[in-house]
Amino acid sequence: MNNDQFPTLGSENPREPTHTGRVLVRLLGQRSLGIFAAMLSALFFGILGFFTKQVYASGLSVSGTLAWRFLIASIGMLLLAQIMTGGMGKGSYAERLKNMIFGAFGLGISAFLFFVSMKHTTTGIANLLLFQNPLVVFLLTCFFHRSFPGTLKIAAIAATLFGIALVSIPSGLRGQVNQVGIWAGLASAITYGIYLFCSEKRCSQQNPYWLSADVILGTAILFVVLSLSSGSFDAPTHGDVWVSLVIIGLLCTVIPIFTLLFAVKTLGARDATIVSALEPVITFGVGAIFLNEPILLLQVLGGCIVVVSVLFIMVHQSPPKKIKSKLLN
Repeated sequence: MNNDQFPTLGSENPREPTHTGRVLVRLLGQRSLGIFAAMLSALFFGILGFFTKQVYASGLSVSGTLAWRFLIASIGMLLLAQIMTGGMGKGSYAERLKNMIFGAFGLGISAFLFFVSMKHTTTGIANLLLFQNPLVVFLLTCFFHRSFPGTLKIAAIAATLFGIALVSIPSGLRGQVNQVGIWAGLASAITYGIYLFCSEKRCSQQNPYWLSADVILGTAILFVVLSLSSGSFDAPTHGDVWVSLVIIGLLCTVIPIFTLLFAVKTLGARDATIVSALEPVITFGVGAIFLNEPILLLQVLGGCIVVVSVLFIMVHQSPPKKIKSKLLN
């Protein structure tokens, strides 16, 4: 994805910051503002699991939760795209329809598997498993470009698998997770990695805000249809559940996408990716503090091994592959 496509914060013209944007840059500095934006993205993505667990506790199904998440997020993202670009997008209706179908059967499958994983395991483990998606992108790139990963990267992949075992096996023995949660989490990483790999051409040719809006809208339509057909598209009856759904849709979906896009433009893909690696740490911390999800010493060690190994591979990838790794989590 070309960094020139990313609008500047608070800008009517994607390349010209408004007075507010210029003031923020002067006060914080361009790089500091980018780091702050990347940290916000990691924070808001990191608390997704907590609010999802609250919604599950109210009785909503996985598909029903996802339907409300992406329905709310699509409204927010469409408004954000309108504000950031000052128009309705330049793509044809046929092209935007393709984006929606691509999102529904790309992002939608991965999101479903990720939310299934959160239902059957801890939020921290589900997030750490999804964090493997850059490895899938890397391996697909090596396969289709007929390139050998290299000894160090093969060692990093092996270390990642070892770290996952350290995180998952003790939890399974203590009854914190089951095989459905683990396999769904790994499958979400694989399908999300395939989706990201296939989206490279679209990301390089289209405005990122309108592409994100189309993908989210297509995913919302898919889950609304699935929920209606299965009778699980229930409207919550308690205000706190509605609050959680709005937070999931806006604070944990739209806002992190916006802040990450800004961070990538400001810092570059590599540095934004490094800061965004705080997400699994935040998820584990929030789960331990607010959901009483136990964290074992082996899990801490395994999590550190996974994060460091994945970061090593992400930092040494070609730029187009790094930019897309978390835009639509």
